[in-house]
Amino acid sequence: MKCFWAALVRTFLVLGILFTVGVKLRGESVNQYVPAYIGLFILSVFVRFISAQFTLNRYLEWAFYQVSAFEQETSGNLEKYLKIKHRDF
Repeated sequence: MKCFWAALVRTFLVLGILFTVGVKLRGESVNQYVPAYIGLFILSVFVRFISAQFTLNRYLEWAFYQVSAFEQETSGNLEKYLKIKHRDF
């Protein structure tokens, strides 16, 4: 189990460094990217743990599919999809 955690941390760091360098080379904000990367990595590890459980995998697979389909459907258009109006304060 110790080897698993070491590999997970190594994967987190290597991918984080590579993707952060890519974001920096594209001229985008690294300060906005890093928290998003951390959140997505934690979410993906959580989903991986759930998918490793037979019962949860069997019954929750469709839920994960629906969440990803909803994200793809509303990507960039969430406000329009939910009919949220922006308020200027």
